[in-house]
Amino acid sequence: MPEAAPRVKIIYPASWTESIYPAGDWALEEKTTPRMVMGRGTEILWADEESFIIVGDTGYGKSTLTQNIVKASIGLSPEVLGMEVRQFDRILYIAADRPPQIKASMARMIDEQTRECWNTKVLIHEGPIGFAVNKDPDKLVAFAAMPRDHWGGLSAQFLIIDSLKDIASAINDDEQGMQYNVALQAVCREGIQLLGTHHPRKAPTKQQKSKEPEEPTLDDVYGSKFITAGAGSVLMLHDRQHEGVQLTHLKAPAGMIEFPRIRFDGSTGSVIRVMSEGG
Repeated sequence: MPEAAPRVKIIYPASWTESIYPAGDWALEEKTTPRMVMGRGTEILWADEESFIIVGDTGYGKSTLTQNIVKASIGLSPEVLGMEVRQFDRILYIAADRPPQIKASMARMIDEQTRECWNTKVLIHEGPIGFAVNKDPDKLVAFAAMPRDHWGGLSAQFLIIDSLKDIASAINDDEQGMQYNVALQAVCREGIQLLGTHHPRKAPTKQQKSKEPEEPTLDDVYGSKFITAGAGSVLMLHDRQHEGVQLTHLKAPAGMIEFPRIRFDGSTGSVIRVMSEGG
């Protein structure tokens, strides 16, 4: 009788087993950190380890709103949009889209009394990061760990990408969009909170503008569907008029949240709620 062929020894990466858990324990295990990164009461705008994308056309204030969130997250303002924001000590802000404009916007929020707080807790990377995350998805996590020397060997707790189009290529292609999503998900899995600004699809034509404007949807976000599919929350700034812009929650980690129209103070960049005629 011929001998049985030797069984092939399967070698797999040790990292595969690091993410294997018994289902009951995994589902019922209590998180050691609160689920809410930004929200109010039971309303969650931004959930722990789920990316948050702020969408808006040029000049609508998505960078200014992002900087207001940063300001609150380092303890220099009590809230944004009526919501509390989790506190962070290590924030890496990728100012990739027109850095001079991002700088001018941020400068309105900083004075000599708060300069040191911003210096200690927030680092700026000026300009694009030098690689396309959809080509090298693993590099974005490494990039978030890059400023260790500034923070005693620790990586960023909070990564901001302003804007998402500037760190990837061909993001309207679904295959590239899937790789893009892999990169963002990898950052979240490391426990690093991720906020990205992004752009809507091309503006409507004059003929389309003459029609009654419709509420925006995820289809109005530029690029592959997988960019928003992997996000926990998507907020769009739209319908800009002289009294401000409207915020619409397009995707939520829990229930959708309604927002009033807002505008930004020209001298300080702070968010101002625009009251309706009824109060």
